[in-house]
Amino acid sequence: VFEQQRYYEHWVHYAEFACPTGMAMQVLTAMFGASSHDGCSADSAQQLVTDACDGRTECSLRLDLSVFGDPCPYIHKYLQVSYLCVPTGTPARYTYIGCYVKESNDIPILPSLEGTDDRLDGNLWTGPRSDPVEK
Repeated sequence: VFEQQRYYEHWVHYAEFACPTGMAMQVLTAMFGASSHDGCSADSAQQLVTDACDGRTECSLRLDLSVFGDPCPYIHKYLQVSYLCVPTGTPARYTYIGCYVKESNDIPILPSLEGTDDRLDGNLWTGPRSDPVEK
C-alpha cells in the first residue's frame, strides 16, 4: 500500500503516519521545506523520518524548526512523506523495482520482476540481466 501525506508546520504541531494492522512502514521519501522555493529543503528530513518511522505500524513526529532546522526563514514549510505499508516482517527494503519486458510475437509480456533486492534478478547499476529468472 502506497501512502503520501503532507503536514504544514503552521497548521499542526505533529505529523502522524500509520499503516493498517499487520503492516509496517518503509519510508521512501521525506522532505521538510517548501518545494516551490529553490534550496528550501532540510537535509535531515529523510534520515529523521526513516529513523522514527521505518518498521513501525505508526509514528508521530513533532513539526518544529528545532527538530528539522529552518531551511528557508520566513516561508511556510511542510513535511511531505511517501511510504509503503508492507507486511510485518518484510526483511528487505526495495530501492528499485521494475519489470523485465520480453517480446513474444510482438506482444510484450512481463515474465519477471527486476530490482536491487537480493531476492530479485537484475541490478539498478548494471541493468537487467539478459536471462532473468521468473519470481
